[in-house]
Amino acid sequence: MGIKKVPTKSIKEVLKEVEDKQIVLPDFQRKYTWNKKQVIEYLNSLYKGHPTGSFLFWDAEDKKTKEQKRFLCDGQQRITSLFYVINDEVPKLVDDNFRGVKPNYKLYFNPYGNGEITDQKPATEEVATLPVTELLTNYPWKSVLSKIKKSLKESGSDDATISHIEANLNQCKNILDYEYAYDVLETDDLNEAVEIFNNVNQKGTKLTPGDLAYASVSSRVDGFRTLYDTFEIEIEKEFGFKADAYFYMRLLSVMCGEKAKIESNMYKYGPNREKEILTEEELLKGWKNLQTALRTVLSAFKDKLGVEDYRNEIPVALYSLIVICSYLSSKPKLQFKNSGDINEWIFWVLSASVAERYSGQGGDAKLEIDIKHARKREIDELIEKLVEERRFTSVDFVKNKIVFVDKENVKRSGLGKSMIYKLYRLMIKNKGATDWNTSLEFYPKKSPQENFSLEEDHIFPKSCASTLIEQGQDGGLIDNLPNRMILMKKTNAGKGAKLPVEYLPLVFKKCPEAFKQQMIPENKQMWGVQAFNSFIELRSQSIAEELNKWINSFNKGIEIEDTAGVDWDNLPDEGPTIEYKASFETNFGDKEIPQEGKVAEALKTVCAFANTKGGMLFFGISDDKKIAGLTYDFTRHYRKKNRKDALAQQIIQTINDNLEPSAHKGFANGFDGVVRWYPENTENPDVAYIKIDPCLDEPVMYKKEIYYRSGDGDHKVKKEDVPTWTKNRFK
Repeated sequence: MGIKKVPTKSIKEVLKEVEDKQIVLPDFQRKYTWNKKQVIEYLNSLYKGHPTGSFLFWDAEDKKTKEQKRFLCDGQQRITSLFYVINDEVPKLVDDNFRGVKPNYKLYFNPYGNGEITDQKPATEEVATLPVTELLTNYPWKSVLSKIKKSLKESGSDDATISHIEANLNQCKNILDYEYAYDVLETDDLNEAVEIFNNVNQKGTKLTPGDLAYASVSSRVDGFRTLYDTFEIEIEKEFGFKADAYFYMRLLSVMCGEKAKIESNMYKYGPNREKEILTEEELLKGWKNLQTALRTVLSAFKDKLGVEDYRNEIPVALYSLIVICSYLSSKPKLQFKNSGDINEWIFWVLSASVAERYSGQGGDAKLEIDIKHARKREIDELIEKLVEERRFTSVDFVKNKIVFVDKENVKRSGLGKSMIYKLYRLMIKNKGATDWNTSLEFYPKKSPQENFSLEEDHIFPKSCASTLIEQGQDGGLIDNLPNRMILMKKTNAGKGAKLPVEYLPLVFKKCPEAFKQQMIPENKQMWGVQAFNSFIELRSQSIAEELNKWINSFNKGIEIEDTAGVDWDNLPDEGPTIEYKASFETNFGDKEIPQEGKVAEALKTVCAFANTKGGMLFFGISDDKKIAGLTYDFTRHYRKKNRKDALAQQIIQTINDNLEPSAHKGFANGFDGVVRWYPENTENPDVAYIKIDPCLDEPVMYKKEIYYRSGDGDHKVKKEDVPTWTKNRFK
């Protein structure tokens, strides 16, 4: 391998080669990413004659056409920017398509002083009205220059000033003559070319780990660039979702297997802990699963929450979506079990958002932990991790509720990237809020027209901030969430900068529900300037209460436990969510209950818990909360060395075989199939216990009968009461 030095070429010559498609992008190249500021800085460097690096190419055979092509390895951002500025269009470097976001800016040259390329269009119709695009093309330059000089002279400019401006204009036009060093890689090895590309591109706008991983995958998967671009466009159009290469490559690594890592080579650990490169087949399978899993998650978020715009409406870090996809990767069809399953994950996502699970140092390490729990379907463990962090306002373990935000959180919350604002916007859409002028629901969209897009506006107009301060009110809160409401663009345009006391009566008359939907105080005394502080306090409290209620509404299956677990020294009494059994299947002498009836008792309790609020069922504890132990179960039925496993299997199988729907048909929503032990990590534990969550989709039956939990007992639903009971069981 070597680098061949080619004679320098002017920008004009390089761009001609791009136009003639002699220069193309390799599959492993990233997209065009420069912003307007970077383009302006680059052009000004060219104008001043400052060093701007070199171009690096790779001469190789095009896999598709079998023709020799010159692939651009370093210089894409510069060449694309130049081509656009000069030709007012983007170059077709990739299969007649442009990779990236098309620039939408115009640049101008200010010839006064030292000269400067800028995006500010001059107010006068004189010298600097010429756009850079026109200055750098075959424009009738001499004729224009004569008119410019004449105009300057008529305006009173002296000869020295005119000559200086003319020199600056000529210097700008000569940018096209800037000479670039032109290096070409000499290698037939694709992997070597990718390695050089990765190393070279660590300068300037540095490549991210995602960019490097993308380059590596593209070099090994034929046509991956097309697969990636197509899916990215589709997913943005369908769900309003947009993410960078790091997200997609990190997710791809997860979908390729438990131990796949995101690095420039996308490796996995082999049996001997040696690095093994993921094969093309493995990467393609992973990419296919990625598409299915991500669509599943985004569809759930759209259907359940009304998410249409991920930039403004989803408070969670994208990392959380990776965790959910890792959970789906453990499912045969990459689908959620049922509606209750989706709700559990939504509850976790919203909880993780409030807890800022992945913010700060250690975010990636937390992600790895969460992915492992998700693969094992241990969503309870994920919630426990959040509770451990104690980043909520409070946790009520008795009522199984989290207080996510309080009044002060809302009061001090701004907009933009504010997590609480995004939660608020999402909540009111999810709950069917309507625009007070058009009466259209915010979600789903009733019209594709721009005028019906959502905006947020001040309730007390920003123009009254100084008046508020004069009245002794906290004008510094004027831009915060409690003084904002969501409305459609059309409505906002006609609202004007009126005080609430002027326009809210009309709103209340036209659409009184709008007040309740957005927690706006209905008391007219709160609408005046002198009541601003009281208005903010009251609305902050209302928003906080509704947010907490809404997020907790998704928690119908996850039990929020204190991380200390069961207090074995102070066991709770039997009740709606607690039941003790001295044994799983051994009768200790109760004449009214035959030996085989012990199992039936347990099954009725499991059924009752699943049909109500869920609960914990303990084996090895008597009704008076004394730990009796599992000696009889073990000695009578499980004389093997692995009797713990045998008993656990018997419990799980018995539940699956006797309850409908079984775990195999959906009851897994209520029972996670895990038998827990106390003491842990011992051969002869005294207690076995299981957690039962509510089965949300349909009632669970034992021997064609439905049972429910009330107090500390299990009760059968009468056949004639089943329809009414089923309808109202979770109200």
